[in-house]
Amino acid sequence: MKTGANLSPAVKKAFRRTCLSLCTLTFFFFPFQSFSQSDNCDEVPVTLIVGYFGRTELPSILCGDEVYFSVPGLFDFLQVKNEYSSNLKEISGFLEHQDDIFLIDESAKQITYKNKVFSIDSSDIIRTRTDLFLKADHFSKIFGLQNEFSARNLAATLVPEFELPAVKVAKRKQMRENLRKVRGEFLADTTLKRERPLVHFGAAAWNINSTQRTNGQSYNRIGLGLGGLLAGGEFTGNINYSSGMEVTSRNLFYQWRHVDNERELFRQFTLGKIASRSVSSIYHPVVGAQVTNAPTYVKRSFGTFTLSDHTKPDWIVELYINNILVDYTQADASGFFSFDVPLTYGSTEVSLRYYGPWGEEEISTQQFNIPYNFLSPGEFQYILSSGIVEDGSNSKFFQGRANYGLTEHITVGGGLEYLSSLEENPMIPFLNSSVRLPANILVSGEYMYEVGYKGNLSYTSPSSLKLDLSYKKFEEEQEAVRFSYLEERKASLTFPLQLSKFTGTSRFNFQQNVLQSNTYTHLEWLLSGSAWGLRANLTNTAFINQYSDPLVFSRLSTAIRLPGNFVFSPKVEYEYLRDGFTSFEGELRKRFFKKVNFQASYTRNLRFDQYYINLGLSFDLGFTRVGMNSSTNKRYTSFSQSAGGSIMFEPTDESWAFDHRPIMGRGSIKFEPFLDENGNGVRDQNETGLEGVNVHIHGGGMREQIPGGITIFKGLEPYISYYFTLDTRNLKNIAWQVDHKSMEVFINPNQMKLIEIPVKVVGEVAGFVNLGASGIGGIKINIFDAEEHLV
Repeated sequence: MKTGANLSPAVKKAFRRTCLSLCTLTFFFFPFQSFSQSDNCDEVPVTLIVGYFGRTELPSILCGDEVYFSVPGLFDFLQVKNEYSSNLKEISGFLEHQDDIFLIDESAKQITYKNKVFSIDSSDIIRTRTDLFLKADHFSKIFGLQNEFSARNLAATLVPEFELPAVKVAKRKQMRENLRKVRGEFLADTTLKRERPLVHFGAAAWNINSTQRTNGQSYNRIGLGLGGLLAGGEFTGNINYSSGMEVTSRNLFYQWRHVDNERELFRQFTLGKIASRSVSSIYHPVVGAQVTNAPTYVKRSFGTFTLSDHTKPDWIVELYINNILVDYTQADASGFFSFDVPLTYGSTEVSLRYYGPWGEEEISTQQFNIPYNFLSPGEFQYILSSGIVEDGSNSKFFQGRANYGLTEHITVGGGLEYLSSLEENPMIPFLNSSVRLPANILVSGEYMYEVGYKGNLSYTSPSSLKLDLSYKKFEEEQEAVRFSYLEERKASLTFPLQLSKFTGTSRFNFQQNVLQSNTYTHLEWLLSGSAWGLRANLTNTAFINQYSDPLVFSRLSTAIRLPGNFVFSPKVEYEYLRDGFTSFEGELRKRFFKKVNFQASYTRNLRFDQYYINLGLSFDLGFTRVGMNSSTNKRYTSFSQSAGGSIMFEPTDESWAFDHRPIMGRGSIKFEPFLDENGNGVRDQNETGLEGVNVHIHGGGMREQIPGGITIFKGLEPYISYYFTLDTRNLKNIAWQVDHKSMEVFINPNQMKLIEIPVKVVGEVAGFVNLGASGIGGIKINIFDAEEHLV
């Protein structure tokens, strides 16, 4: 007997005992019978391939060029109901519908199907002691199970002419699976639930920037951050120091947050520096407490909102919603970028983070509020905030805000805000509403008592034309909102362009601010696209007010790829009513070894008779990013250096993960497969790591593969569960298997979770059971463990 694994003496003994019993019973109770074409037939396994079912080894008989399929074996694989008599002379059941009954009668040599009787020859059917075989072409002619057999490969394909019941079930299951994927829901083999350590500090971040000038001025900035888990919640602390600036509470950020998205009444509780989202203009940090039932994750949305702006050319821009990274893009040669922001349920705190090629980092201070927060019908969401404003006067602040889903298309809300620094009207009640109209029109508005009101309208056509209108009006004597204007009117129209040789986007922007004694109007027309392999951006801008001449100018920029993978970006600016050409700029960029970026630029400003020469290098070292830059103009030369990075570590495992990007507040997972030689599911000291297990994630994250078969996922959104699948096809031994091919893992912030994957050694039993000179098939084998218990 051949075996694919080492079996214990007890297992071998049990197996011999089983085989001897089967052989003895077979010899006494079943007289030996051969195939009717015994001289030309052999019983062989045929690989059968069926769509939606996959493949199986189907017991078959090969007689010359003719193949006979096992009727019970085929119908069992197709999940077709079939019942057979004890002597296998009759098999009955149904295929497509329960009324489509079939009966295969070997004694009568006929098949009945759908009330039709088909006569067959004795050579069309073969019965053995353990099975009944029917010629393959009868499955096609009678049952509509079209098949094609390859004697060379011992393989057959089968295509039913109708939809089998099991196929319908499989399709419905697949549709449900696709729907779960759209909703972000998965079914895992095992689940690793949330851990709540008392104290665990597992993330740190740092950055250093230094600038020196030939005129004697210098500037240094240092930032340090520490993140971890404390008393079941998330703790984050940051300190930022700049030369010549005192270290006060304003330079510090500290926050403790407890999150439980499974609760309905209290999902988030925050202490320390909180996000106020105030109606009033608050430009200083607020220290206090905040509680809300809004979840941390972004729910599915009704549609999208186009958010576009300008930054520096080729910068990476990341879009965050509620401190969650939802998208990123790279600005084009003119610095233009655009996002399709999901219209999310719940909180809509939107921020943009900018990353330059030389290690620069910026965070947008503008508030890009998405006003279309629709809640499900009957859903109630609130947020309560209270604290002290660090404005030197310790002003007291409180806000209660709530929203309610009235219908699928209407959400209403309101709240109350108190700010003690407002002398006339410290109490501000407010109301808001969002309405989803037909034709994909979204309207929202907010009224603030004795402060003002604002409204927004958004429309997206099926042809991707997008129109956004916004209006704000404030009371003339109000003190809460500290803007110099009384009214603000905005309009934006964006639409794609497709001409014969040109493909791109056009956008018109209008913004008008009305002051007490003047009106400022800003007009912009952006044309961005490509033609004949060249991409260009043309921005036309006009500034108009009542007391000066209009300022009208255009900027034209493009990017040209040169030999050696150099990229040259020229830019020119032209003013129409005054000076003509006002500036010229040329920039040269090159990436070396995928880790080093070189940049050189020259700018000539004709209006101010000034020039600028810039040279820069940046190095992506994996664990950090280092940048060096020099700039020269007519007045002085400056030199700057920058470095920064993040560390994620797990003290219990002595695991470290470095990254040049900020990963504080995010989570990490480290998968370590190992060969579980004794099968106890725990990694012992002598059990080594194993390569060949590929781990895949559904839902994002940065994947890093390191020697020893270890896989690390970084930058994961905390407080949600991720779905992972394990692929073992690259393991060196087919007998190495894992118990769970998929798992659902809850992510904690500022923690690298270690998951050890035991790869067990499983065995394979192979051999023959002979009766006389011939083998018999269809037997069943019982395997017992060392204590003679049935496995």
